[in-house]
Amino acid sequence: MKISPRTLPGSLCPQNRGAADWSWQQMVAYGCRSLVVVLDPRTLQVVQTVDHQTGFVHKVKWAPQSSAHTLGDPYSLRLASADSTGRIIVWDVNQAAQRAEFSDSSKSVVDMAWIGVQSGCRDLLAVIHGPSTLAVWNADSGVCCWKKSFGDTLLGLNFDPFDPSRLAVRSNDCLLMVTGFNPMKAPTSSPQRFFTTTSTPVRTSTPGGMGIGSHASPRADRRSKALSKVRQLVGSSHSSRPSEGASEVPMSDCLQIAFLKACRHHICLVYPKEILIIDLSVQQTVGFVVCERNSTAFVSVMTCRQRDVLFCLHESGSVSLRVRQPYLSVTRVYSPDMSSPGSPTSTSESPEEVSYALHCQSDTLRLSKSVNISSAQVCPMDERSVSLVLTDGRVLMWDLLSTALDSGPARMPPACVQTPVEVTTASSTALEGDRHQRVEAPCTCLSDLIPPQWAIEMDSPSHHVATPVSSGSIPLAGGGANATPSKLQFVLTGLTQSVMLNATCMRMCPPLTSKNFSNYEPLCAVGSASGIVQVFNLSTGQLVRQYAVHTFPVKGVEWVSQTTFFSWAFSSPNMSGLVRNELFTVDTVTGRSRVIRATSAGEGESPIEGVRISSMKQYFTVYLKDKPMEIWDAQTLTLLRQMKERFPIATSVEWTPAKGRRPPTDKALLTEGASSESKSTQAYVREHLVMTDVDSCLRHYVIEGSNIKEGSKIPAEGSINTVSSITWKGEKLVLGDIDGNLHIWDLKGKVSKSVPTHRSAVKKVRFGPGKGNQLIFVQYADGVDIWDTVSIEMLFSMRTARDTPVLDLDWVTSDKPAIITSAGTLSLMDPNLKRNTSPINVLDYDTPFFCPHTMSAKAALSLRTCLQHQPWNQNYTLDSLEETDENTGLLDKLVEASTVNLPSDMKKFFPKAPLGTAQRCLLVARLFGDEWEVSFWEVALFYLMKARLRQKLAVQRDGDGSSSHVPGESGYERDLISPEKTATTRIPSSRPGQQIEYGFRLQQSAVPGDLNLELVASSRPVPAEKMAVPVPEDICSYASLSSGGGEQDYSILALDNLPDCIPSRLLLDMNFDVLCETSLYQSYELKRLAVHDAKRSTYEQTKLCAINHILLGQTDHAVQMLLETEADNENYLADCLRACLTASIRSSGASQSTIKLVATNFIANERLDEGVRLLCLIHKGLDACRYLQTYGHWDQSVWLAKVSLSEDDHLEVIGRYADHQASPTVNNKCQAVLLHLALESFSRVIELLISMQHSDIAACFIEACVEYGVLPAGPEMATTVETAFAEYAKYLHSLNMTKAANHYCSIAGHRGRQLAAWINLQE
Repeated sequence: MKISPRTLPGSLCPQNRGAADWSWQQMVAYGCRSLVVVLDPRTLQVVQTVDHQTGFVHKVKWAPQSSAHTLGDPYSLRLASADSTGRIIVWDVNQAAQRAEFSDSSKSVVDMAWIGVQSGCRDLLAVIHGPSTLAVWNADSGVCCWKKSFGDTLLGLNFDPFDPSRLAVRSNDCLLMVTGFNPMKAPTSSPQRFFTTTSTPVRTSTPGGMGIGSHASPRADRRSKALSKVRQLVGSSHSSRPSEGASEVPMSDCLQIAFLKACRHHICLVYPKEILIIDLSVQQTVGFVVCERNSTAFVSVMTCRQRDVLFCLHESGSVSLRVRQPYLSVTRVYSPDMSSPGSPTSTSESPEEVSYALHCQSDTLRLSKSVNISSAQVCPMDERSVSLVLTDGRVLMWDLLSTALDSGPARMPPACVQTPVEVTTASSTALEGDRHQRVEAPCTCLSDLIPPQWAIEMDSPSHHVATPVSSGSIPLAGGGANATPSKLQFVLTGLTQSVMLNATCMRMCPPLTSKNFSNYEPLCAVGSASGIVQVFNLSTGQLVRQYAVHTFPVKGVEWVSQTTFFSWAFSSPNMSGLVRNELFTVDTVTGRSRVIRATSAGEGESPIEGVRISSMKQYFTVYLKDKPMEIWDAQTLTLLRQMKERFPIATSVEWTPAKGRRPPTDKALLTEGASSESKSTQAYVREHLVMTDVDSCLRHYVIEGSNIKEGSKIPAEGSINTVSSITWKGEKLVLGDIDGNLHIWDLKGKVSKSVPTHRSAVKKVRFGPGKGNQLIFVQYADGVDIWDTVSIEMLFSMRTARDTPVLDLDWVTSDKPAIITSAGTLSLMDPNLKRNTSPINVLDYDTPFFCPHTMSAKAALSLRTCLQHQPWNQNYTLDSLEETDENTGLLDKLVEASTVNLPSDMKKFFPKAPLGTAQRCLLVARLFGDEWEVSFWEVALFYLMKARLRQKLAVQRDGDGSSSHVPGESGYERDLISPEKTATTRIPSSRPGQQIEYGFRLQQSAVPGDLNLELVASSRPVPAEKMAVPVPEDICSYASLSSGGGEQDYSILALDNLPDCIPSRLLLDMNFDVLCETSLYQSYELKRLAVHDAKRSTYEQTKLCAINHILLGQTDHAVQMLLETEADNENYLADCLRACLTASIRSSGASQSTIKLVATNFIANERLDEGVRLLCLIHKGLDACRYLQTYGHWDQSVWLAKVSLSEDDHLEVIGRYADHQASPTVNNKCQAVLLHLALESFSRVIELLISMQHSDIAACFIEACVEYGVLPAGPEMATTVETAFAEYAKYLHSLNMTKAANHYCSIAGHRGRQLAAWINLQE
């Protein structure tokens, strides 16, 4: 048991609204008045609190972590918080210490966000200082990089998760969009301004019409009327207002703006009764979410990265989940071969808009007038947990779970919820003897519950959408008629309590002694104005008991023993000044409370001033304000004597310290059924009592049973005013009066001394526990002092603000007092009264929690390494880890943390991960909160499986002969061309003149609730000029990587149990943008363009749609849109000519040469967009992408390559983009690694990881490539692998993992042998 300074939070204030954040490190931080509270959501414990001292906490933001961690850059908990005075403090949460503090004069902080533009840029903080200043600060040094003032009142900022150089700033009347944001240089140009308006569509022809001015269909008219009621987003690069035909909507009604983390270019505007989904690329509303009639208004919206879902917080405290619905239909389905002129193969009704369906909603909270929702956050790691912070200090944890329903009808809606997958494993050394055991993959995140969006769309040919049911949840099938139905629901998994609102008093239990050492707990009872008494363990900071005892505000608590206490309360005084008193005794073991004395209803008496238990626990006194005191038996709870009316009124009472023999019995309090005979024969021991009256006269009484004998009487000295508190220990007696003076009496030496404190009236004086401890604390209304009664001097002092006076305090240990203030916080102070916080490694907790960011650097990194892989051991195990030389007990603690605190499903799954090292690394990255590593292993796992399946299918085809399709898959060539059904890629075949085309087709899995992506193939002739070098049949083995020629014995073997298809939970959704499958990306962009077409309402939006159709090769539809231009439009003639040009283009050599010449001239004369469009018209998309990259339009070039080029051509464009990201000018190697993974350039990935000094990730990735059999062969690759293993061996040696380091030295070739010799020399 450790008792260290710490603070227990209480209720929140209005300034704390919205001050909360959930980190990737699995910690929740929220503002509680001037405190920042850090909570572990898994064990529901307050891990740390830090104090701003002045000002209320207004904003809280966790700092991002680096891409990888080493001993030089270990795991840490870094947090930025801003208060109402404008101060920003960056905290080291582990040490509860400030790392930096800065402010912009006295300007308030409106909002702030961390910047992560480049790989090494994680110390910059963007801050809005009120009312209109945007600044960038170096949070490590506290230096302001730049400031820029805007003309508008700024209310909030958001960075685009797909493009950190784009910043959205919400103002009071518009939305400011800052493009090209540079953290080291202030913006020079004015931001683009967007205004929300309601406008009527201007087009008069149907999308399918060829003429100008043709009449719209009835459906188009209804759509136009609907659009006139929906808010649109219009704007320009200047400060112009919306057009006269548009009705502007005040931006002040907007509660929040948030980028969609799962869809690029999309942003949502939150209003009380609706949410607008806006596509910024065309500046139009593409969808909206309307609040249901029976639901309360929206408060905030939390978007997710893994899936396109919205967590919506309502005013009633409920949280609703809304999932992006599949498009009902697609306007046109085009050939995936975008390099040739595309023409529609089928036509159907256009999708109306982007829609979100309500799937489930949590229970409504019963909130009182004084309790509201302060903030809500979604866990960024798993995105299935929601935390709600209430203003009374409670924190609620909601988890999103998938539950199975009873068997329903045979025909169920398609899958939108997937259940955990059971995988049959049979692989390698770790699984020998357990070859067909079914292992359930842990459901750790949102992507494990909901499949990718396009997988939901392709689950059924009819594209049915599940409709809401009356219960608020949507039962959804697992896919197919025989699948198990399931639904999503919110489950309350945790509730934390804080110090009650309007706390009134506190009292510590009896101190630690040699007799109660074995079972002692530092319990503190806190009373509140609601009549509730809370009992806290100040060692762990946990609430252990809570009792609703009284009907009136609690006025005091007095402990009888370690398990029993008295509490008293009284009502508000009536006209006569009388009240109704209540005095209870409470047993903390059984929770039973008994009434000792209570005033009858309708009657009144003087209020109870205090209750004091005697030193030997025989008696207790009850003294009232205007009535003589009472003497009670503490064991029988009977009144021994009530003083007569002429007895003086006590202002303070104290029992003498225990001396002489103990009482004859030491049993617990008697029950109500105890016999009167046992009560009458009770033996008592004489005890002494001192009290002061209203005249400050000190009176001494001898108490023995019901007999009270008056002893000495000491009149008040001239300097003593009314005594408010008295304390006695040993030979020292200390009195405090209402004038702020202390009167210290030495009873042995018969000397007294009065000392002025120069403070306000003394409220309480107490001696500290412990033999020989002569320290006292003195409580005032505005603070506390600690005095030494031997030297009669003040040692330490603390003053509080006027609005947060000290309500009560008591000693916890011999030198540490606990203080409770009107703010509701209970602080255990250090002996100097300076600190109320401690480092995390010093604090004691009720339940051990797993957080590697609180461990030492070596401990955390060693544990992560052992969880990822253990090739140096014969079997993967979590029972024992390798001990380090630094601390033999350290790894024992790690073992406990990894085996006890890890989720049980994860502990079972780690040793038997069917997908090998890559899957374990993904789970470990999520467990450790490594944001970039999660993305890396998600992408790596998908493309490793894709490459393995491609090779496996190629081997099968080589053995089957020259069949043109996979057996049993008739008509595949017809299905392959539909982007709705398959994703395709091509690699050369081993037969000359033939090219194998691989397609991914979605099919129902044998496991209920899951979908699989199956790899199939067909062959087609290849022109001679495109013939490539065949892929070697023999993939290099693990041993061939060594320059020794395979002389070592390696324990990593290729996995032989990989499935023949990719589960849908491992597929890459659109949140990965250009990293996902090409044809899926093309399909998404076609549907997105169809929505733009359906929602366009202005000429500018129609023009953008026509341009995008040209870039996509859809010339016919582009011509139709160009011909819709009105005759009175100034661009009427130009659009007609463009339509004629687009319609008349032929693929003859002469016309192509002319158009290409004109396009190059346009590009040379700074008309890049027009030149690119002309090149796309003649199917020179590759040249267009090259020009875009030359002129610095990298994102546009990648988009154009993904949607219009063939597989080989678009890989070239993305390869150049990846090299650009890795260049020194950009230095975004993290993104470059992901791009090379998507290119399946695994050798380049390893080289980049080595250059980034991520040898641990490189080594694990190499082993994953070996397990999947996709590691390239060759001497260059062998050298690269040796380098990676040698660097990894150095890394392991720095962690004192000698066995692991020796293993990698043995497989690192010549460099490994040199390193092994150096290690042996060092030892």
